[in-house]
Amino acid sequence: MIEGLIAIEKSARQAEFRKRNRPYDEKMVTPGAVADFEPQGWIVHSTNKTGVKLRKQRSAAEQLENRFWCCLYRLGYNELNVGRNFRIQVAAQAKPVAKQIDVFARDEETIIIAECKTAEELKKKPLQKELGELDSLKKSISDVLRKHYGSAFKPKIIWCFVTDKIEWTDNDLARAKQLKIEVITERELDYIEEISKILGNAARHQFKAEYLSGQKIPALDDRKVPAVKIRLGGEPAYVFSARADEIIRISFVNHRDLRDPRGAPSYQRLVNPGRLRKIGEFLLGGGYFPNTILLNFHRKPRFDLSLRSDDKDIQFGYLYLPDTYKSCWVIDGQHRLYGCAVLPEEHQSPTLMFVAFECIDVTEEAHLFATINREQQKVQKRLLDELDGDLKWDSDDPSDRIAAVASRAIDLMNTRFGGPFEDRVISPGLKTSDDRPLTLPEVRKAIISAGLIGRVSGKDRVLVPGPCYHKTNEQSMTRLMDLLTWYFDVIREANPARWEDPKGRLCNNFGVPGHIRLLAELIRHVEQDQSVDARELQPKYLFKSLEPLVAPVLKFITETNDAEFAERFKVTLGSGGVKQYYFALVHLIHDTNKAFVPSGFEDFVQQTTKSEQEQADKDVKWIQARVHQLVVDKLRDRYGDDFFESGITNKEIQARAYQKRLEDEPGQRGDLAMYLDFVDLRKIVEQSDHWPTFENELNIPLPNQKKGLAKYVKWFDEINRIRRIPAHPYKRAYSRADLQILKLISTHLSSSEPTRDEVLA
Repeated sequence: MIEGLIAIEKSARQAEFRKRNRPYDEKMVTPGAVADFEPQGWIVHSTNKTGVKLRKQRSAAEQLENRFWCCLYRLGYNELNVGRNFRIQVAAQAKPVAKQIDVFARDEETIIIAECKTAEELKKKPLQKELGELDSLKKSISDVLRKHYGSAFKPKIIWCFVTDKIEWTDNDLARAKQLKIEVITERELDYIEEISKILGNAARHQFKAEYLSGQKIPALDDRKVPAVKIRLGGEPAYVFSARADEIIRISFVNHRDLRDPRGAPSYQRLVNPGRLRKIGEFLLGGGYFPNTILLNFHRKPRFDLSLRSDDKDIQFGYLYLPDTYKSCWVIDGQHRLYGCAVLPEEHQSPTLMFVAFECIDVTEEAHLFATINREQQKVQKRLLDELDGDLKWDSDDPSDRIAAVASRAIDLMNTRFGGPFEDRVISPGLKTSDDRPLTLPEVRKAIISAGLIGRVSGKDRVLVPGPCYHKTNEQSMTRLMDLLTWYFDVIREANPARWEDPKGRLCNNFGVPGHIRLLAELIRHVEQDQSVDARELQPKYLFKSLEPLVAPVLKFITETNDAEFAERFKVTLGSGGVKQYYFALVHLIHDTNKAFVPSGFEDFVQQTTKSEQEQADKDVKWIQARVHQLVVDKLRDRYGDDFFESGITNKEIQARAYQKRLEDEPGQRGDLAMYLDFVDLRKIVEQSDHWPTFENELNIPLPNQKKGLAKYVKWFDEINRIRRIPAHPYKRAYSRADLQILKLISTHLSSSEPTRDEVLA
């Protein structure tokens, strides 16, 4: 007996997908009800005329179930469970038991039964008990399903354990393999998620190839095609034609994004969905492919000779297609093959031409792929360079290993459900867009230069481990992904709208690399300050140490308006842009933590461009003159020519002016107003009986100053500090913050007459 709903109709599956395809729940409430929901973890997302939209992060367990469910939906499974209360009632120890199934899916030949397990942080967790329990219920569950669907339906059941942040023990992995229970960790899930998004229904064949490898496909039993057996490069091969759907069922594409990088060499890049659509349209319009697709049979096929040739290396006969999943690997031509898979179901599967090798080594497959695409220039050199990195995953050259780990981590984060980089990295060959503003080479370069994995040092090219370095490349990659996901999650949550905005100057090829470099420096600061090795810290403790350091950056991202943010992070195009962005971030932290002085920061502060220095000098001079003249003019208008004695009641200010005037030669003495100090001007302006006179022109709030103050005159102190830089320039330079203040004040003062030239004349 089956309890709970199954989405069979397309509309029902779509509705369930919309609910599951996000990491949070949403609800609309009235403004007055918000306080009732906040203690339950709900936060305000947006407000409109109809009410307040609240969001609440779903539990890690529910998010994991939803990720896998959404993958199966995209793979085209036509029956899926609805909600989280799907149960199959089975007999256990002579008593009926309702076994809860986390994820259930069915198509015409397979059923998926999945249990999902997760943890808050990466840890080892024994699963012997859970594995044994699922194995003990296999027969009972199978019997119920057979009864429900009828004896004519004889599916292949894929029993799965889907886990996240659980480090499997060797014993548990061996036990799962023995019980024929598939283990899908976050690495495999990332890959399934990526191919499901790109290939859609066509990816189901790749999924089955992975988890039904070697199992027979009854529909292909004794399927034979006319063929010519030849030798290519000394290897036996077959030339034949066959229907695309028959080859797709037994095929497998060795993607670079595949789950186990140690299973390399993996050499194919994921297909381009745009090319698939164009191929589908081409075929529907009557087009055909006269060239061959290159395959490799991983099991020696049966070949019945029917006609001998005078050439011993050419034989004619019948080739029996392999009849098991994952028996035919696609070396070249995956777009043409999968382009046939996206055709409408009612369309006749086209016939294609193939050349298939007989059991050549996987390494030889990879070299064939690289040779074909280098010579024929079908694939970007950039992709082939990335392929070289993957082929050298276990290279003796540590630079190759670092590059491979970084590339793989970015690829996987691009598919991580709900993660900050989900679908944000553009595929090679395409231009960045508003939706995908990041490129893999730029992000990878930042990871490598920041030394997060490690650095290569000396003539002997020794690897100096970084904070994410671990025993194996895969463990290093996992640690790197966890670190970047945590950091950019808090960046994104500080201002989600700015993160998503293509003009937000946050998630782009300057912002992300700049933040990666900052993250590495923050870790180095923690190591020095706390005398620890970051590699020995569990992620949660490392994150806890980093949180107070990154707080000023988060505050600025959250509170600063778009204009101020853009001004702070305005960078020049080219290689120097990331450096400018990075040091602008460093400024934010250094302003509140003077001990944070990364290498190169002081030099950078002093190396603002000559034009900026010259303009800043002019601004300082002009601001002082403009404010001085404005104060004197306002006092003279109010008190007349006797304003110095009548309007300035502070005796200390008067005395200092008299003294300075006396120090000048008699013929060079000016009026007393000339001798007022800049700090004196503030005291005159903010005097309670004077403030109404000056408020319109000189009430200037600084960025991030508290709102609602009666007077905004702190800028006087800032200008007084900044004016010492041109007065005493030795080892002094304007900081980015100084330049921003000068621009703010000069812009404000320029809005009133007289002009700059008149003031400085």
